[in-house]
Amino acid sequence: NQFEIINVGNSTGPSTGGSKLSLIGNLTDFDRNGTILIDGVPISNENILGISSLSDGRLQLEFIVPPLETFQGSSLNRDVQVWIRDRYSNVVTFAYSSTNSSYSNFLRIEGLTPDEGGVGSQVTLKGNFPGFNTI
Repeated sequence: NQFEIINVGNSTGPSTGGSKLSLIGNLTDFDRNGTILIDGVPISNENILGISSLSDGRLQLEFIVPPLETFQGSSLNRDVQVWIRDRYSNVVTFAYSSTNSSYSNFLRIEGLTPDEGGVGSQVTLKGNFPGFNTI
């Protein structure tokens, strides 16, 4: 088995960080003494959510991605790899997106009028409703 990352779950997230990233691969011997690196910066153990052995023998590592400002430079694409006992895995990419573009397309309810009424009452919603036309 090669020491490698085979699959990446959720390979994009906002520049504010906080996304959960999953790495699945032939990452034998990884434990809390192994290190997940983004652009060479170690992910702290507090941000590692879990290490799971899968039925096929591969490992799944889940962790929280730090904010983009943690790293030097302005690139939104960052290299992710795993290190254990002087071995480095292959590099995969995590892509940060700007916070505004990442969240501006989500459904968001900001208000409801009237705030009470009976069954069948008409209500008006105020907020962000991508894909819906204004009536």
